[in-house]
Amino acid sequence: MSFGALLVTGADGTQREIALDSTTALVGRSAANSIVLDEISIARRHARITVDSGRLFVEDLGSATGTFINEERVEPHVPSLVKPGDALRFGEVVAYFTDAIAAVEEPSSEGGAIVSPEFASTVRVLLTAPAAAIVPGGEPVTAMMAVTNTGNVVDEITFEIRGLAASWVHMSQASVVLLPGDTREVGFAIRIPREPEASAGVHEISVVATSQQTGREALAAGSIQVSDFEDTGVEIGPRRARKNFKVLLANRGNSPVAYQLAGSDEEEAFRYRFDETDISLVPGETREIKLRIKRPRRWVGHTHTAPFKVIATPQHRSGEAPQGEAQLQIRPVFGSANFSPATIMLVLLVVGIGAYFFWPRDDGIGPRSAEAAFDGVHLCDKSSEEQEAAATATEASDANQPGEPGFQGAVSGGPFYAQNDPQWADVEYARAKDPTFGPDWCGSTIAQCGCAMTSVATVLALYSLVEMPDGADLSPETLNAWFNGNARLTERGWVSQGYIYGDVIWTAANQLSAEMHAIDPKFPTIRFVRTGSGSEAEIRSELEAGRPIILEVPGHWIAAVGIEEETGRILINDPFYRDRTHLDTAYPDLVKSSVLFEPSDDLSAVVFTAPSDVRMRITDKQGRVVGTLNTGAAEDAESGAVIGIPGASYSSRQAWRDPTCIMSPPPEDAGTNQIILPGGADDYTLEIIDTAGKPASVAVHTYGQNGETGISTIETDKPAVAEVAIAEDGSGAKVTVQEGRRPTPEPEVTAQNQEEETPGSAAASVSPTASAPTPTPT
Repeated sequence: MSFGALLVTGADGTQREIALDSTTALVGRSAANSIVLDEISIARRHARITVDSGRLFVEDLGSATGTFINEERVEPHVPSLVKPGDALRFGEVVAYFTDAIAAVEEPSSEGGAIVSPEFASTVRVLLTAPAAAIVPGGEPVTAMMAVTNTGNVVDEITFEIRGLAASWVHMSQASVVLLPGDTREVGFAIRIPREPEASAGVHEISVVATSQQTGREALAAGSIQVSDFEDTGVEIGPRRARKNFKVLLANRGNSPVAYQLAGSDEEEAFRYRFDETDISLVPGETREIKLRIKRPRRWVGHTHTAPFKVIATPQHRSGEAPQGEAQLQIRPVFGSANFSPATIMLVLLVVGIGAYFFWPRDDGIGPRSAEAAFDGVHLCDKSSEEQEAAATATEASDANQPGEPGFQGAVSGGPFYAQNDPQWADVEYARAKDPTFGPDWCGSTIAQCGCAMTSVATVLALYSLVEMPDGADLSPETLNAWFNGNARLTERGWVSQGYIYGDVIWTAANQLSAEMHAIDPKFPTIRFVRTGSGSEAEIRSELEAGRPIILEVPGHWIAAVGIEEETGRILINDPFYRDRTHLDTAYPDLVKSSVLFEPSDDLSAVVFTAPSDVRMRITDKQGRVVGTLNTGAAEDAESGAVIGIPGASYSSRQAWRDPTCIMSPPPEDAGTNQIILPGGADDYTLEIIDTAGKPASVAVHTYGQNGETGISTIETDKPAVAEVAIAEDGSGAKVTVQEGRRPTPEPEVTAQNQEEETPGSAAASVSPTASAPTPTPT
């Protein structure tokens, strides 16, 4: 039976007629609807139309673009009458309704009735869906459809099933040939696979029958119920370790499940600390959860392994909980309990030495811990509970982030990135997993080493630089990958466009912003200005001018992101300790230096960087000097460095601490020395001395006014002198090592000539003997 038709005009002007063969039909973009309108302005379930006694009613189902009658929007979830001749609009799709009588009969000029070929329905279909729930992976079930040729000629009618994947449906026949008025029942089998994509619940389906004579379509809607099934995977890696594991929890079922994780061992002696214990997974989702296991210390005994389990108990469900197994390696401090007399004496000697150096002295002054240099910053001398409570990270897009700086030159709000965000915490930092990377830095992951790089990401985001040149979103992970570009290995470690011997090169912001500006001028160009004192006055001045600023505290880097309007306090984004949001309470009197950036059309600069045991001094054509050949400690070299070239700077940066406390603190002398000069074509003389008997390596990064870049490296195992010629456009440097030349020793500094020296000049250094070093090819 026909209940009328809809004449539909799409947004592109194409028209089609849809016959209504039931009193109710769903309209939407989803293939499960009775009437499918595949237009961007149509919601998946847009509206419901109902035919009652030849009258059409339309009900909007809460669509974003709305349903309209004669350009008046109807109230959602309230049926509204569509009168004859009314224009019905779903989003941008217009439709006109013709009832069954008007579609078949039109008055002739003689007052009779004729059949309108434009609107007459020639096919009808009814659907009978299975009433029982279908079990995924079970036996197929059969649905039936009854197809009628309502036309007046023999017709071939084809079928299409919508709302189900094609692989789930098997048609007994693709079409039927019917005489006028004939009806044929056709069955089709539905088999739901046992996979997460076969989501549990109601699936709306429809059958479309199409007349090959007229092209008319008839639709019949129905639904099937898919029952749920559980399939959870629990894997632990590595299979054997001493403390740290990763749990892979996978929901391979077809409905959401909430789990609670717990650990278990035979003696119930282990303590299990998961990153998270209550986890909800949608079908097909896999989550990685970090697990750290602690056990009572054993002083003597044999090395062995002990099995343990991780149990994932589904909440609000019954049945056996899935579990995974692994082994904990247990290594007693002294190995075997069978000690020889010599071994016992050795143990007593070690204990005695430890007591001598670490027992509190009578003057009340105890030994200086290796963590003392990071007092007030890192918590590696605290309990694991205190460490983990302070370091809990939220996702970078989470709204629960500190502060909303009202910047003028930068975007208000963030995002404020965390180096220990689970999205990238375990990604390799720089090239730190390379054995040649060296032991002097903090570790091998972004969570361990990414404080400076993550702070750069936060500053770039505040300046609206939220994309990368390859189109990816800015994040610590994508910035880390970009920093690794153009990498080369030297005798002292890796050098790239963003990293130097494990350190971050601040001027990488010049190059990255130039690349983004070249792609889209909406992105500003940002340049590194200089290192500053980190005084409160300087920080406030920068923030009030709309310029976020990076701050160095002992063993760590943070970003100052704004000034709190209500209190006037300085807001910070600490990339590791997410509960530290205000500078005055998080790091009182602990700021050591600052890193200043600004929007600029001139991105030119020349940067010389070397490991901290390498001393370098640069002289320009006018004889002005920057740097020092002081062979003392790094802090002596920094305090004694000459800065004679206007706009130049010299800095010594210490390697920072691994805040996860997995790695030991870096040596006190680990880090880099860096000289930054104004850009532009110029010639310089570079003198190099290594103070530790290691190969000396210097990286040279050059930047042109528009961000053109170049990287050169100089390597030598002896003191050296090199001539460095900067290209006119800043795109590189020509380095020529001078055979037979030696660095010029600095004069002795005495009480008499101290005041006559340039402020900050270096003390005397030993004059080394130069030989023929070899530069690394550029």
